[in-house]
Order: sequence, then structure tokens, then C-alpha cells
Amino acid sequence: MLKIVTFVLSSLLLTCNFIPVSVPNTTIKGSEIKSELRKESQTNIIFPVSASSTALTSSLRSSSAKQCPGFTTDTVNPDFKLPQPSEFTNVNLSGTITGIANGTVTQNWLSEPITTVSYIDVRLITSLSCRYRLNAEATLSIGTFLNSSDTIAVETVPSTLSIACYTSFNTTTRVEYTISLNPRPQRLAANLPLADLNSTFNLISETTAPIVAGIKDDTMYTYESFEKCKANFTLAALAYSSAAPEANARYQECGIYNPTTPQFIAQGIACDLKEAKFIETN
Repeated sequence: MLKIVTFVLSSLLLTCNFIPVSVPNTTIKGSEIKSELRKESQTNIIFPVSASSTALTSSLRSSSAKQCPGFTTDTVNPDFKLPQPSEFTNVNLSGTITGIANGTVTQNWLSEPITTVSYIDVRLITSLSCRYRLNAEATLSIGTFLNSSDTIAVETVPSTLSIACYTSFNTTTRVEYTISLNPRPQRLAANLPLADLNSTFNLISETTAPIVAGIKDDTMYTYESFEKCKANFTLAALAYSSAAPEANARYQECGIYNPTTPQFIAQGIACDLKEAKFIETN
């Protein structure tokens, strides 16, 4: 009888490499890990577009020159070059006008030929008056007034963009101004719909991250590795939540959105679980 018991125990030691039930603070079953991560996913919002991010975007659009990736600044008029719409960057034209009594002073800008049909988002940063024209010279009295935030549609190419800025009548004030010009493709959406993606990505995160992590329902894992996995899972969610408003603002500001590795993939990769052995101690 003793030989039979010894044989059974030996077989178990040779063939089993995990405890079949979770031991508090020592081991935890894969299905329980999935349940815990699901709870974490539901409490960490992905891609929140909050009022603060909207306020940030509004502030950026109205108070400063655009600084999109690869932006350039030109301070020597009249000639300037616009980037291609596919570059999603901008050029800032910076000038200074000192008025004269009983008259006006005008500064003119003229673009190199525009070869791609596009919309040009314009931001005029000052109270200075400016007019623009396509394929003709803008002057003090001829052309379309340039608002503080405007869009110029270039429907035929090649085209040139002419801008004339001038001081108000009867003033000797020195005025510094900047015009930010940001060409974009015509069909670019006005706003990155991050809020609409929220529920979808939460669902993907809670179901796909465990798959990426390779979590098996019936496998036992060390509790220590689970705690690290859970912490990394939460950190990834918080990192994406923090980055989303900035990504949305950058999209509205410059027209470009460079997504990083999807959250559920990052969470899965960061979940490095260790399988529990037959005897697992702290």
C-alpha cells in the first residue's frame, strides 16, 4: 500500500507543475486574472476628450502661432513657400509694420506656386488688417479680408497666394504680427472622433489584452507576477488617457494624428506573467 501511495505522489510531482486552485497572495488562476483585468479596463477610460482638452485646443487656436511638426518661420517678405498638404506642417510669416501719420504702410507676401489642391488653415495673430487673393496681387483695398481664423480653399492649381497686411489709418504704432498657414487635404475631418472610439476600445482592451498576454484560463500564475501585470495594465491605460487630449488637440491644430501602439497591445505586452510551479511560496 505504501508503495502505491509513493508511486502516486511521485507521478504527481513529475507531471504537475502548478497548484490546481488559487492560494491567496501566492498563486492565481488565469480566468481570475482576466476577471481582474476586465475590472481595471472598465474603470480606466480610454481616449477621454474632456472640457479641459477642448479648452486647450481653443486656446492654442486663438492665442499663438502654430508649431506643427517641421514648421518653419519666414521673416523676409515677400516670397515664401507653403508646405505640401500631405506634410501636415505649417509656415509662420512674421513681420513688423510701423505706421506713419496720415497714411498707411503695407507689407506684401507672395507664395511660390501651389501645386496641390488643398485647404489652407490660416491664423492671424494680431489686430492688424490683412487681405488675400489667389492668382492676383492683394492690396490695401483689393482682396478678401483675412480673419483671425480663416480657411482658404485652393481649388485649381498651380496657384499663388498673395497677402497684403497694413496698419490702420493715422497711426504711428509699431505692430508685430504673425500669420500661420497650414495646408491640409480637402477631405480631412474637422475633428478626430476620439470620444466615439471610447466604448469600442474599452471592449477591445478587456478582451484582447489578455489574449496578447497569452493568459490561459486553467493555468496557475504567481501572484507576484499578476500584481506587476495589473500595475502595468493600469499604467498603460492612464498613459493613453493622458495622451489622448493632446493627440486630439494636435489633430485639430495641425491635421496630423500619429497613433502609437494600440493600448490593448501595450497592455498585453506589459503583462509578463510567470506560471506557478507545483510548490510556490512567497
